[in-house]
Amino acid sequence: MNHKKIVQEILGKELEKEGFSYASGDTKSWCYERTKNGVWQIISVVRERYCKGYIKMIFTTNACGQKDRELNDFVPEELPEYWHYETEEELRQIMVQFKEWVFAYGMEGLEKMSQPTTEVHPKPETNRYLYEHHKELYEEYRQKMQIEDDNWEDAVRKIQKRIEETWDRPFKEMEGELIGLSALYAYALNEGKEGNWVWHEKAGNCMVVNVAGTIKTIFPLMNVIYAWGDKELSSLTRQYKIVQIYREYK
Repeated sequence: MNHKKIVQEILGKELEKEGFSYASGDTKSWCYERTKNGVWQIISVVRERYCKGYIKMIFTTNACGQKDRELNDFVPEELPEYWHYETEEELRQIMVQFKEWVFAYGMEGLEKMSQPTTEVHPKPETNRYLYEHHKELYEEYRQKMQIEDDNWEDAVRKIQKRIEETWDRPFKEMEGELIGLSALYAYALNEGKEGNWVWHEKAGNCMVVNVAGTIKTIFPLMNVIYAWGDKELSSLTRQYKIVQIYREYK
């Protein structure tokens, strides 16, 4: 049974009319994606991993604070988690029903999922600014924070202390400084070196891959802003220690 062909024929062609394109697939899932108003939206058809003949749909966005949703989160009636089929005709019938529900309820639900749940989140434009200016921001904030050579653990502690000192300030007032602290944090984890900065076009964020020569990837702006917004500093220390462990065994 050619699942990909059936998904594309029944659902995919209609999604393409709405600006989606086929993104990826294997024997278990088939995904369509688009970027709308700066938000990465994904609609997936997924087979149950261990039980043959069961299928469902998953909706995803990269909007801050939003979790994945399924059809039963949108359709105003009780639905099973998976739909069961045994023949190609039954699968086609399910896909026709999926298509109807997607356009009756799912697209509206996806738009709601594309709204951040809080203003305290890294935006694509601030991620882009960090990506393009991280080196100069690092030099600026290294001087401001009086970071000594090779004392990167102390740099992380100073970043945490500064975050804690500013918890009562409005996010709009702090956003610029948090970008600078993010640059300093990324360089601290990479032992003062620039490292390998990568821009993820679809997600609209920047990341540093192979931190300190390890397999570790970090999202510095996300790490720092969430630590500030959640008033939770241990995540910054924990990530620093993970990088050190990876360095010992690389």
